[in-house]
Amino acid sequence: MTMTQDTALAPVVTALPAAVAVRFDAPAPSAGDLAELVATALGLDPAAIGIWSRSVPFAASSAAAARIVRQQLGHSLDADSRVRLTCTRYSDGVADVVLSAAAGLGTMVAEFDRLGARPLTRLSESPGEPAGISDIELAERLRNDEFTAAVVITLARFLDTAALSVDLVAADSALQLLSVKCEVDSRGSVKSVVSQLNSVAAAASDGDRELRAVRVVDYTGAPGTFLPESNSAYDFDIAIRPVTPATARIEVRGRAGDYLDQLAEVTGLVYRQIRDAGLELAIRDITYSTDSATIPLEAGQHATASGRIEQRVAAHAAAHPESIAVLHGSAATTFRALDELSDRIAAGLLTLGVRPGDFVVTAAQKSAGLFALMLGIWKCGGAYVPVDIEFPIDRLTYIIEDSRARVAVVDAKLLDSLPDSVHAVALSVLIDAEAPAVALPRDLSGQAPAYAIYTSGTTGRPKGTVIAHSSVLALIDALAVECALTENDVWSVFHSPAFDFSVWEIWGALITGGTAAVVAKDTARDPARFHALLRSAGVTVLSQTPSAFTHLVDYDASAPLLNELRLVILGGEALQAAGASAWLDRYPERRCRLVNMYGITETTVHVTVQMVSKHIALHAPRAVGRAIPGWHYAVMGPDLRPAPPGFPGEIHVAGAGLALYYSDKPALTATKFVAGSDGRRWYRSGDLGRIRADGTLEHLGRIDHQVKINGYRIELDEIRNSIMRYPGIRDAAVVCAASGRFGTLRLVAYVVGAEANTAELRAAISRVLPSYMHPASYTVVESIPLTTNGKVDVARLPDPHLGESPADPGPADEPEAAEVSATQSILAAAWSEVLGNDPQPEDNFFLSGGNSLAAIHLSNELTKNAVTMPLTTLYKSPVFKDLVAALSD
Repeated sequence: MTMTQDTALAPVVTALPAAVAVRFDAPAPSAGDLAELVATALGLDPAAIGIWSRSVPFAASSAAAARIVRQQLGHSLDADSRVRLTCTRYSDGVADVVLSAAAGLGTMVAEFDRLGARPLTRLSESPGEPAGISDIELAERLRNDEFTAAVVITLARFLDTAALSVDLVAADSALQLLSVKCEVDSRGSVKSVVSQLNSVAAAASDGDRELRAVRVVDYTGAPGTFLPESNSAYDFDIAIRPVTPATARIEVRGRAGDYLDQLAEVTGLVYRQIRDAGLELAIRDITYSTDSATIPLEAGQHATASGRIEQRVAAHAAAHPESIAVLHGSAATTFRALDELSDRIAAGLLTLGVRPGDFVVTAAQKSAGLFALMLGIWKCGGAYVPVDIEFPIDRLTYIIEDSRARVAVVDAKLLDSLPDSVHAVALSVLIDAEAPAVALPRDLSGQAPAYAIYTSGTTGRPKGTVIAHSSVLALIDALAVECALTENDVWSVFHSPAFDFSVWEIWGALITGGTAAVVAKDTARDPARFHALLRSAGVTVLSQTPSAFTHLVDYDASAPLLNELRLVILGGEALQAAGASAWLDRYPERRCRLVNMYGITETTVHVTVQMVSKHIALHAPRAVGRAIPGWHYAVMGPDLRPAPPGFPGEIHVAGAGLALYYSDKPALTATKFVAGSDGRRWYRSGDLGRIRADGTLEHLGRIDHQVKINGYRIELDEIRNSIMRYPGIRDAAVVCAASGRFGTLRLVAYVVGAEANTAELRAAISRVLPSYMHPASYTVVESIPLTTNGKVDVARLPDPHLGESPADPGPADEPEAAEVSATQSILAAAWSEVLGNDPQPEDNFFLSGGNSLAAIHLSNELTKNAVTMPLTTLYKSPVFKDLVAALSD
């Protein structure tokens, strides 16, 4: 088949080889019965059907199940098979069936429907599936080579992918379809794309058929099928073909139809650039910005923010001295007491040498005393640098040195571990000391630093993000109206002070005159205790990462209603649709507002606000809404021009919340905070997003190697660089993988080095990185596989080394043997369900991929089987054989 230079329209062939996916509720037919049904319906020899069947240890509603369906839809037919049937059975008895065939899928859809199966996919040109249509005026005679390349390059940009499965449709119906996986390498030229398309066409033809259309269906690579009910941003069936010598027509089915006009406009723009510059045009030089690509208008006026945080809190203390500022267990601290304590602490800090502009490191448990310390630092004109007390000493020491702090106020148990370069004092000493008679600084600026929070950095060392008082006040002032925040609110303070979500929780409560209810770490890890605290404290404003929220939702389903709760703020990671939907069933919008916020440490916690309805939860969980008043976002393409609506690009943020700078990193500051063509200062987030059809923002993930686990922002390169410092390691890769029924996220490390001792390596990493950055496993490999673009090829990495056979903790005493064996079996099953791997006797739960959220899952699974495991038991006995013994006592 040759691509002629000038062609007229021929109809797109509709009889495409394709795939369908259906779901059978329990009890589902066996794979053998399904194969017999397919053979009978299609008149085939059963031997012509390739059958794959497997059982997996997670539910059909899990994210892992959705990934399996997508993977199976992308499998091509074997050369000797006319039909491929894959059956996946889940732990809840449900089964998904994916059928790929060269013909007859319409018949099979009807047969599956007769058996009660629910369709998960829809054939691209099935009856009743309307297509959006738009014409592309090209102003001159169309050239197929260049136009086909323009279509492929545009859709690769739309999908943000370098590899695109393309269906080439010929005029001659005898050759219905050719599918080719075309690589669109930004380092290459348009000619490379044309060559790939021409080579596959020539190899499969007798040389005289003309290409008539280009079709791309979804991104699974399954020709002729798309997933209309999926949460994918790009489920579609799109066909583009010439209709006159100078006009092409684009037809779109599925969710991408919202961006029909943009697709048509950009395709025409790219085609004209190729016509003008020729096939040698470098793909990286192509622009996709059109007249419709503009920066969205701000959502309201700039929030006004005058003064400083401690001044706002002091003003409320003066106006309402006896109102409760902090609840911590049975202790209540009034605003008067909090303000007076902060004065005493400030005086003590001044005698230690703290001066305006200084950074003071804090490492202590959440408490009224810690909040008073932060206020006291501000009253000295300084800024606080919070460090979690569970961080390794090496990391604490690095933060002290990098922030150039001369004073550190810490938990007493840390005093002996700090370097001599810092004046260390216990928080309890400052609280109990008599206040010296000193004058506090006056006329302090609201533009001065309020805090510096350290997050993961690509160099192997964390970076400190410095935020001004005015940015925090602007955030609270803007959302006070949006969220109807009042002095009657009781806020949960759930998160570590080292996590920027705590800024919103602590100062949102105290600035608005509300009450901050401290959630201790042990309570935060136990949904039952946390739920009880929410009830007893009368919490009205709850802030959670979606991962933590899911556990609360599960527990709340069978617990008394949280009658006082009126507002739930979700942030720190992507919304989890199932948890949000279940919550809304029990707490409809009129009872409790559920709000999803996208934000970054460098933009003062939050950027956007999205009210979550059932529709948003189920059909648009990645929608993060509109900008907070005073904040501003834009999605920029590779050319740093606004991307058209629907097209992905890097999210840029401007406005009141931007950080001042990175501590002691001027080059990084200049790279990440840039001047825009509009004169604004913009932060380049590294996040991938797109502008939705309604102008709101959709967050699509990360552009770089950064991930979020339980709300913590983690640079995979920081972990890799730390591993590379270990002697004998020649190369390494760190990836984030989901495992188990609940899709528990875990970090997995692969190392190259024949002499690598993974046990020693694990110990070395634990000394320099916090626990949430510890890989669950270290697997030694001969080399790290790479893609053609030089990136780690995750698909070719082996399964991580997590054990090989179910655990046997050894013989038990005869009277207790039956009980131990039963407990062992139940625990092993629950362990496997949560972590996705069978435990060995010496396996440590937290070193096998477990974390605090996975611990809650394990406890819940054991409870279902009448085994009670307090979370403290797991933390004391995380090794499998020890846990068996502890649960058998």
